[in-house]
Amino acid sequence: MIVTIWQKMHMEVGSCKQGLLHLIREVKVVLDELDDIKANVTNVSQRMHGKLSALSDPDIDVKLNELRIDNNVDKNAACSHSGSTDVSATNSKEKTDYTSLAFLMVGIYEMVQEDYLMQERIVFALDLNMSTEELENYCQMWSLHPFINDEITHQAWKYIR
Repeated sequence: MIVTIWQKMHMEVGSCKQGLLHLIREVKVVLDELDDIKANVTNVSQRMHGKLSALSDPDIDVKLNELRIDNNVDKNAACSHSGSTDVSATNSKEKTDYTSLAFLMVGIYEMVQEDYLMQERIVFALDLNMSTEELENYCQMWSLHPFINDEITHQAWKYIR
């Protein structure tokens, strides 16, 4: 009787793990598509601004924060500015918007990639011999998505809406 219960549990865990592995494979396909889009954005940005290295910078959060500050300064300046429109300022603002979008896109890609890698490690680590504490830690990591920056995500949603 105990052996059959153990076998059923083993089959259930195996079935759940297979389902999770299937989901991980589907996420990998989406991540690969995002990587292709990121490469296209990088190529376009390089052609427009000659700034390939800026889009591949590993510290993208700093650049996004700088752009967020610059955008806020531009908005405040626009509110207090009266009179004629400066064409060079308008062109500079358009460049900043495209650059901001490129940095934002790369930032989103990097967050999704880190989240995917974490989830992949968790799924491959699932095992019947896992301690309850370890499983609880994995569940908490899975639900918290520690690599996802809500501020950057909300900023991206503003461009989508």
